[in-house]
Amino acid sequence: GPLYILEAIRQTRPGTRFFQAGSAELFGNAEQVPQSESTPFSPNNPYGFSKLFAHSATVDYRNRFGVFGVSGLLYNHESPLRGAEFVTRKIAAGMAAMSCGREEPLEMGNLEAVRDWGYAPDFVEGMWRSLQVSDPDTYIFATGKPCTVREFLFLAAHAAGFVLEWRGSGVEEVGFDGRSGKILVRVNPQFYRPDPGHLRIGSAARAKEKLGWVAGTCLAELCGIMVEAEIHRISVMRGGL
Repeated sequence: GPLYILEAIRQTRPGTRFFQAGSAELFGNAEQVPQSESTPFSPNNPYGFSKLFAHSATVDYRNRFGVFGVSGLLYNHESPLRGAEFVTRKIAAGMAAMSCGREEPLEMGNLEAVRDWGYAPDFVEGMWRSLQVSDPDTYIFATGKPCTVREFLFLAAHAAGFVLEWRGSGVEEVGFDGRSGKILVRVNPQFYRPDPGHLRIGSAARAKEKLGWVAGTCLAELCGIMVEAEIHRISVMRGGL
């Protein structure tokens, strides 16, 4: 898809400015932490392979044909529009539902899995900024701040009005509300994913230097935004305003 668009720009609209939405998956098993634009790529899944092709095509058309092609290497960026299958949306929706009376706790996998989570609108601003400068380039958009699933759960629980505490260990560990004792989180081994053993944490130093961009929304704010949106969804479904 990106290759066809780049070729169409080259042939018919050479003044068009093109943004390729890349991914941290390009770095795959990268040993360097944090990753920068000069970190070697080593994708290890079909999604990463396809993103590497699109990135390479963008850079090639930029260098060979003068196409204004920006490649953005985007780390995890979340919002209330995230698909329900993603862990951040699952957590936000679960905490909101329990704050509205649901009794079933969230079932989670590896609580120590680490991600670099940011707020999608911040990232879109970075994309826009990258298309306003005089010369196209490659940029990492990331917060640079590692966060575990456990931490995300704590912040989302707080946004839903809970005080998340833990007891037990391993698959027997449970998270509960320190005020009411209500069970909020259980560990389910079925949700474990193989641990790649590599931290994907991005350095957005180039974006800050050249675009004046930083990820301005902290993770606590992001969790609050997502949980509030889920509570609103529940209210609408129940016939509220």
